[in-house]
Amino acid sequence: MKRDLSVETKQLRRLFKGVTGAGDVVALASVDLQIEEGEVFGLLGPNHAGKTTLIKILATLLLPTSGEAYVKGLATVKNTSQKSGG
Repeated sequence: MKRDLSVETKQLRRLFKGVTGAGDVVALASVDLQIEEGEVFGLLGPNHAGKTTLIKILATLLLPTSGEAYVKGLATVKNTSQKSGG
């Protein structure tokens, strides 16, 4: 039985401008993630691994450089002002 996805990302990438001459900082590099509805999921990793960046993208507080992110089937980039009803 296929369950609905609460969170899904496809090739999610986020770059931050680095210091001149040092290049850009890659916060997320091609993150593919599927979290099913009702699933308990932990996001663990070392400092500066992109955990907060991922959460900010899912919460529509930050735009991804490229890729797609969905929460309850809604695209985070296209539906930033739409709220879930429940």
